[in-house]
Amino acid sequence: MTYDIAQDYLKYVETQIQGPRLQSNLRASSIGFPCDMHHYLALTEYRQPVSPGLQMIFDEGKIHEVDVENKLRQAGYDVESKQVQYRNDSPLITGQIDGRLSKDGGPWWPFDAKSINQFDFVKLNSAEDFIHSKKVHQRNYATQILIYMLLQEPAVQYGCLILKNKQSGAIKDVWFDADQHFDLLDDAFKRAERVYSAKEKKEAPERTEDLDLCLRCDFREKCLPDLKNAANVKLVDPENVLPQIERIQELAPLAKEHKKLDEEVKDLFKAAGMGDYVTGDYLIRVKEQKRAAFSVKESTFLTTKIAKMK
Repeated sequence: MTYDIAQDYLKYVETQIQGPRLQSNLRASSIGFPCDMHHYLALTEYRQPVSPGLQMIFDEGKIHEVDVENKLRQAGYDVESKQVQYRNDSPLITGQIDGRLSKDGGPWWPFDAKSINQFDFVKLNSAEDFIHSKKVHQRNYATQILIYMLLQEPAVQYGCLILKNKQSGAIKDVWFDADQHFDLLDDAFKRAERVYSAKEKKEAPERTEDLDLCLRCDFREKCLPDLKNAANVKLVDPENVLPQIERIQELAPLAKEHKKLDEEVKDLFKAAGMGDYVTGDYLIRVKEQKRAAFSVKESTFLTTKIAKMK
């Protein structure tokens, strides 16, 4: 008898997912999102539970946070105030900071730990890299640490994001200066004031004009249907394309599975080396190909083709 560990763990993760929830106030971790309507709906509409996959990502992030704290201590830093709650009363914004750090009796600076992929790890080296990032969640990180700097007693000039490379385990620090980045903080507080005012009046604010933000927004089902009436949107007869789009959405999970299995099988035969292989009714041919030298150095690589013989 064997065990289905993956399925058992998935069932456990599902028990950790919170049900539909209504956000009671604006948060430091998300107020940097540049859409008033998003924050208004967060306060007035129940957010649906996250998927098991996203819950696993959140859980993994918590594990990395603990690891970053351990690494700081190993590097000779003192760490305190881990996961302390912060509150700004006007406008009301709350947050939970990862901690404050000090070394050799020096000043205490707030920090927040972020685990990121190896590609972003090499790109993010300054506060400006976060502030001008194409990824909205990375711009949120900048606003978040600035709010934590402001809410220290007294407020402090410096704070940092500590980044952990999820692949290699390497960490690095990116520092923020309150004097240099005050405008970002000012934008967030003005956004919060507009959202609370809209909530009090029960009048939804304007939606962002950046539709790229809408595509991944939790509230797009509430917010986007009115696009049918927008002047700058071109309507297409559903009969011409809707069946194909819906079928694409149905096949998307299968396409991901196909790609994963295809890569696994081909890597298996590449590891075995060049030649022809037969398994069941299938012929597998592994050949060496040459990559021409244009913008990259000339090199060779293996290709694998699978064909059914019957």
